[in-house]
Amino acid sequence: MIYIHNYIFMEIIMSKINVTKIFTTILYILYITVLYSATKLYQEANTYINIKNHKQLAYIISPQQSINDVLNNLQTQNIINKNFWLYLLLQINPDFKSIQANIYYLKPNMKIINMLALFHRKQILQQYAMVLIEGETLTHFLKRFNHDPYLKHTFNATNLILLRKKLNIKDNYPLEGRFSAATYFYTKNTTDLNLLKIMFSKMNNEVQTIWTKRQKNLPYHNFYEMIIAASIIEKETANIKEKYIISSILMNRLKKHMKLQMDSTILYGTNNKTNMKLLPMLLKKQNKYNTYIIYGLPPSAISTPSKNSLLAAAHPIKSDFLYFVADKKGKHIFNKNFHAHKLTIKKIYKTT
Repeated sequence: MIYIHNYIFMEIIMSKINVTKIFTTILYILYITVLYSATKLYQEANTYINIKNHKQLAYIISPQQSINDVLNNLQTQNIINKNFWLYLLLQINPDFKSIQANIYYLKPNMKIINMLALFHRKQILQQYAMVLIEGETLTHFLKRFNHDPYLKHTFNATNLILLRKKLNIKDNYPLEGRFSAATYFYTKNTTDLNLLKIMFSKMNNEVQTIWTKRQKNLPYHNFYEMIIAASIIEKETANIKEKYIISSILMNRLKKHMKLQMDSTILYGTNNKTNMKLLPMLLKKQNKYNTYIIYGLPPSAISTPSKNSLLAAAHPIKSDFLYFVADKKGKHIFNKNFHAHKLTIKKIYKTT
């Protein structure tokens, strides 16, 4: 009986020792985990952002952007590496999720924690807005841009040869249609070049993404031809649904080697005036943008296309339409052949 009691007693003692060991092991694991996490968080917070090729980089945060949008964009530009530890850093410091729309200057010696604090700062400098309107021509925009009183002007931006050189553009595609239509916020004495770089880079990133995911078997030879098509779509309609139909008409005509016969291209070729009235005499006027005379796409974009127009140019619907005309309310009517097109025009404009 004594032996049994001793055995039970020893079992109790051993079980307590095992529990203590397990508890100690768990505490040790937790300690190591916390220590490792704290070390990784410290390393992440003190990692330098990657802008070694710049003395400083002007970065614009728009009012509608979230911290996640900003971090995704910075990762796309290889400025940061968005990872689990950065995510955890934001969870531990939720104030950093509240960012201020502004233009910020990022420097090579800046750490991620300093950048997040900069984006979050409460004291904001006076901001000004620069708007590139959807459908606006580059020439028209640059005239406004060049006279903005709050920018620091370092060169004549209306000189397109000089502008191309300043932006260090290596390809030979025209500049029309290559700046993103948006509202850009900046502070006084932001340089003209910094703002134009942001506008060009934004459009370039957008176009490359859309171009990569474009529909197969489109009759484009390069991404700029897609921009040209998008710029025509932009001027022909503001209706998103109609953009995809007009895109299909452009594709159908290009594939059939038909003249595009787009009124907006003629107006652009007439001293870059896309908003003037189209007179019948202009249809026969010889110029490289007159798609009633030339075959194929015009030599450049004719406006600044919106993202919706770019998407329509990259993803036209499947249709047999070849013609379209606007009714008196501005809505377009689409036809598959010229006979039906003529009847539609006659019906719209008949006298009552």
